[in-house]
Amino acid sequence: MPGFLCGSVALDCDLVGGRVAEDAASLLVELRAHLDADHDNDSSIANFIEGRKRLIGFGVPLREVDERVVSVRTCLERRGRRDGRYWMLAERLWRVVKKARGIEVNIIGATAAICLDLGFAPAEVVPIAAILLQPTLLANAVAGAVESPEELRCLPAHCVRYVGPGPRESARSILAATASSK
Repeated sequence: MPGFLCGSVALDCDLVGGRVAEDAASLLVELRAHLDADHDNDSSIANFIEGRKRLIGFGVPLREVDERVVSVRTCLERRGRRDGRYWMLAERLWRVVKKARGIEVNIIGATAAICLDLGFAPAEVVPIAAILLQPTLLANAVAGAVESPEELRCLPAHCVRYVGPGPRESARSILAATASSK
C-alpha cells in the first residue's frame, strides 16, 4: 500500500497525471478554436503546433507506440465511437505531430480526447485521469511487493538528500547542552 499511495501522490505534478490530462484537453480545445478561426486543414494544424515547445499528451518512453492508445482505439472502433468531434480532431493532430516531430500520442492524449467527447470540460478531466491511472499504480505496487527487490525496499544513502530546516531543539535539550558544557 505505501508504494501505491506514493505513486498516487507522484501523479500530482506537471509531468504525469491528472493535471497533464487537463493540459492535453486544453490543447485540443485550443486547436479546435484555431481551426475554426483559420483553415481546417493539416497545414493549419502544423502551424498551430509549430510555436509550441512542449506538446502535452505526446511522448512514449522506451517503446514505439503506447499500446494503451492502440487498445482504446480498438475499443472505440468496436463500439462505433471513433466519430467523436475531439477524437477525430485528435487523430488528425497525432498524425501531423508524428510527421512533424516524430513523436507518438500517449494515453493521456487519448484520454483527453475521449473525455471531451463525453462532454467534460478540460478541468473536469483531472479526476477522471487520476482514477484511470490507479490500476497501473496498483499493479506495479503489488508486483513490487511480491518481488520485493532490495532497491525498492530501501534507497542507498547516496541517493537521498534532505533539503529543509535542521532538527528543532527543545528548550530542555538546549539547557542540558549548556549545563554540560560548563
